[in-house]
Amino acid sequence: MKIVSDAAYGLFKVSGSRFVSMILPVHSQEQIAARRNEFKKEHDSATHICYAYRLANPEAVFSTDAGEPKGTAGKPLMNLLLKHQLVNTAIFVARYYGGKKLGVPGLIDAYKQAGESALMHAELKAFIPVKQIEIRVPFILINEVFILAKRHHAEVNIVANGDPALLSVTLKKNFFESFSKELRKYQLLHSS
Repeated sequence: MKIVSDAAYGLFKVSGSRFVSMILPVHSQEQIAARRNEFKKEHDSATHICYAYRLANPEAVFSTDAGEPKGTAGKPLMNLLLKHQLVNTAIFVARYYGGKKLGVPGLIDAYKQAGESALMHAELKAFIPVKQIEIRVPFILINEVFILAKRHHAEVNIVANGDPALLSVTLKKNFFESFSKELRKYQLLHSS
């Protein structure tokens, strides 16, 4: 599986209509909703805003035709994600109607071409599954947990200060067992 490194943009024109596309990495449905709202604001005069996304953890897939005939917009975008084995990725396409109807085959091709245009400008990288856990850590052990996290290439965020503090730890799944084993040495338990 793969993921896009950063947002990339594309443009496809046919019969007077313009299809402006954006592909980007995403990690949650909340983030997708926020980016969709930003994209809608940027393209508030577009006739349609169609999109598709695929998340790895928790697994979720979604596509919408947003008023276009059924299967003509969201499905071609989802097919691009599947064809290129992309996860944690969303594709948005804004259509500016150009005065000429494209028909079902024409719409399918236009949305596919628009998605491919953004994908062509995107840098792809291997997707590495991660796991996120929360742990309560007494103040005197916080430094040890940060050192342990660094050894396991984990990212640590303080969710709540206090004694104990609540930490959120994100690490690659292949490091999870060894990280958990070392946490138990400090008698620290985690929740996923």
